[in-house]
Amino acid sequence: MTGMRFKPSLVVQADAMEPDWVSADPRQPGHALVRVRAQPGVSGARRSAVAGLWNGCLKLCVSAPPEDGRANEALLELLAELLGLARSRILLVRGDKAREKHFSVPMDPQSVRERLAPHLAGKRS
Repeated sequence: MTGMRFKPSLVVQADAMEPDWVSADPRQPGHALVRVRAQPGVSGARRSAVAGLWNGCLKLCVSAPPEDGRANEALLELLAELLGLARSRILLVRGDKAREKHFSVPMDPQSVRERLAPHLAGKRS
């Protein structure tokens, strides 16, 4: 096998391979794309809240059931409240009927991380 050269292997941390839960929105300059894993229909004393990070998504729990778009509305309201934005400024761009949803937010990704950091502190991934 003359002439073949091997490059040293690249060591990458496992979490570096996982997609980030917030990134720049390629369709909207100046907007962030937030990947959300929805947990609808949470009952009992629990209320809408951040549950942590899960498989590269921000996991949000809402008490609204996944019927007639009620869970999507609850997710929009929760995300708007957490980010300090009007609900009308956040757009659901993907995942209308799926658990994984993508929301476009009129903020840069770093600002989204900073505003949600207090809600993610102490949450398990």
